[in-house]
Amino acid sequence: MYEGYIWRMLKHPNVLPFFGIHTNSRDEVGLVTVWMPHNDVMRYVHRNPRCDRRTIIRGAAEGLAYLHRQDIVHGDIRGSKILIDEVSDITGRWPQARIADFGLAASSESDQEAVYDGTSASVLATVCRWLAPERCNSGASSLPVFASDVFSFSRTILEITTGQKPFPREKAVFHLIKKLVCNELWPERPTGNEVVDSIITDDVWILMSQMWAQDPADRPSMAEVQTRLERLM
Repeated sequence: MYEGYIWRMLKHPNVLPFFGIHTNSRDEVGLVTVWMPHNDVMRYVHRNPRCDRRTIIRGAAEGLAYLHRQDIVHGDIRGSKILIDEVSDITGRWPQARIADFGLAASSESDQEAVYDGTSASVLATVCRWLAPERCNSGASSLPVFASDVFSFSRTILEITTGQKPFPREKAVFHLIKKLVCNELWPERPTGNEVVDSIITDDVWILMSQMWAQDPADRPSMAEVQTRLERLM
C-alpha cells in the first residue's frame, strides 16, 4: 500500500530517505532508512539550545509542503517525527530537518479509514497535544487531511521554539482531550525568553493562530505556510 508513495519521498532533502523494507519471521514489517545520529528535533534542541531553530522550522515546513504536493498526508506531525541531520559547507554547519516516520502516512486518495482502523485510545492520548480538534471525534472527520497536518505543524512550531510539548502544564491527558475538542483551551503565546521572542514575532504568531483555526477550511495550505515562514524567518 505504501511502497509506491514512499519511493516518491526520496527526492527532497527535508524528507528522510527510504532504502527498503525489512521483514522478520513474525511477519513484522519495518522501513530501512539512513541513520540520523542527532535523533529527533526535541532532543537536538535540548542538547543544543543555541541551535538555529528557524532553519529547522523552515526546513520542516518545506518537507511537509513537499509531501502535500505529492498528495501525501503525514497524519502524525510533531517534534518526535522530525529528525535532524547536520550539513556543512565552507561557511560552517547547520541543522537540517528531515520529516520521518510515515507509519501513519497515506495518500490523500487512499482508503484512510482502513489505514486508521483500530487506532487506540492510547495513541490518541499520545498525540492529542498536536492533533486537530476534529480528529479527536469519531467518524470521517477524525481521519487526517492536509488541513489537520497544518494544524499539527502549528503546534510543532510552538514545540520546537519553546523546547516543550504543547500545554506542558496539562497532565491529565483525557481531560485535556475533552477541553481541546470543546474548544476550551488554546496555546498561550510564550514570551520572556530571548530565543522564543526572536522566533515568535507578532506576524509569526498570527500565522500560527490561522494554522490552528477551529474550522479546517480557515487554515492556510502548507504551501502558503512555507512561503510565509520563508519571509518571516
